[in-house]
Amino acid sequence: MHQPAPGGGTLIDSNDPAEVAQVASNLSILLADVKAAGFDGVLFRFFPTNNMNPSQPEFPQSGSTFNAHVDEYWRLVQTLRPVLANSDLEYLVDLMVEGAPRDKNPVWLPESDRYKYPANEAWSGAVRTLWQRYFAAYGSGDTVGFSFLADQDNNQMRSRVRHMRYVYEGNYPQVFAFDFYAGDSPGWDEYRKFVEMDGYMRSQNPAGAHWADAGWIIAEAYYEDPLAARALADAIRDTGRKVFYLTQWPLDRAGTCQQAHVNVPPPYDWRVWSAYGF
Repeated sequence: MHQPAPGGGTLIDSNDPAEVAQVASNLSILLADVKAAGFDGVLFRFFPTNNMNPSQPEFPQSGSTFNAHVDEYWRLVQTLRPVLANSDLEYLVDLMVEGAPRDKNPVWLPESDRYKYPANEAWSGAVRTLWQRYFAAYGSGDTVGFSFLADQDNNQMRSRVRHMRYVYEGNYPQVFAFDFYAGDSPGWDEYRKFVEMDGYMRSQNPAGAHWADAGWIIAEAYYEDPLAARALADAIRDTGRKVFYLTQWPLDRAGTCQQAHVNVPPPYDWRVWSAYGF
């Protein structure tokens, strides 16, 4: 997690060059330990918080301060990506956890034109700029772009998928990442969210893109949860969508991200998910 101010703990001050350099060094050591422990690869996720998160109202909406925040975010990416590239591990970069924005779904326009109008100008503008810089510097082969939150609302889900045309401007990631949690409304379990998202990726697929058959990563799901495991395994089977891997989050179904981002202390098990083929 990072912000442009001191935070303490695991919250990086991305405005402090010395702290960023220390984080880069720490990351190099961590990745070496990951490799030594026998892991083949990592999904590295940038998680801006507070006024560094363009989805939040605290993020500058325009002008020089907006540009300064985007520049600072980009400098952090430029500092940490080489550490990943030199780690001798397979890696993918998530440029922002649940960072895929929506369009405003202007119903007076044809469906094919609605993607052009951001629901949140600052959010869409920031991630679009970050993607332009990342693609120009590194291409799209080692990134999922901006991962998705799977909404419990068909219009919002469709809007996130459709708005990718605005964010990526035709240069799409080769792999996409999603966070799947059961919603608090009846009928919105992980199965439905997966199937609905798969359907929108297929139906919204623009000419020359590969959304219909691109592989996915499930970046977050409830910790050791048999209901989620069964639902997602069934959805993968029924849609035929290729899922490369799933990483569970240390949050069980009894908790919510609104109360606490995690509620399961280490060490972590991997028993339930593996029983369902993950």
